[in-house]
Amino acid sequence: MRRLAPLLLVLGLFIIVGPLLRQTPREHEVELRLATPDTIVGVELTWFEGDESGSQEPLAGGSWRFTQGQAPRSLSTPVRLPDGSYSLEIIVDRTSGRDSARRSIVLGDAERITVPTR
Repeated sequence: MRRLAPLLLVLGLFIIVGPLLRQTPREHEVELRLATPDTIVGVELTWFEGDESGSQEPLAGGSWRFTQGQAPRSLSTPVRLPDGSYSLEIIVDRTSGRDSARRSIVLGDAERITVPTR
């Protein structure tokens, strides 16, 4: 039994600490693929907890402004959140108006996520 005690201690710590580590925020890289970037003058992102029906209090976000015709085809940005389900609101300002969309995103093992936009 004495030989098993250290093994049981390590196993017990793993069982207790494992779930706590998943709740720790970590950095994820999010790439937005921008459709027709020549018409884009601004992009706004807002992260919400849970799916689209979840909390409406923003957790994180960012915004970018561009001169007409100067927006990149893709935009990469880090977000520091725990693994889990989120709702991502994307607002794209164009010379012809504003487009908005909400996407359900699951942050997990992948360090990089690509999100297409219109």
